Amino acid sequence: MNIESKVHTVTMSDGSILDSMSGKMAPMLWRNKEYEAVKTYLAGDVIQPIKLAQAIEKQGRIFWFSKTGKLNRFIRV
Repeated sequence: MNIESKVHTVTMSDGSILDSMSGKMAPMLWRNKEYEAVKTYLAGDVIQPIKLAQAIEKQGRIFWFSKTGKLNRFIRV
C-alpha cells in the first residue's frame, strides 16, 4: 500500500542505533530504562496500521508489493 514497513531501527539513550529491534526485546530494554527506544518501536505498531487503514479507505482497495517489487494481491473493498 506504499506505506513504511514496521519499525526495526531505534536510537538508544547513548546515541547508538539498534537495527534489529523486535517486540521480544521491549521488556528488557524497558527494564534498562531505554524508554524512548521502546516507545518509538511501539508507536510504529500503532501508527502503521492506522496509515494502512487510511490508505485502504482512500484507494478503495488493498494491494501490496513483495520486496522484489512484484504485485502480490489486489482486492476491491
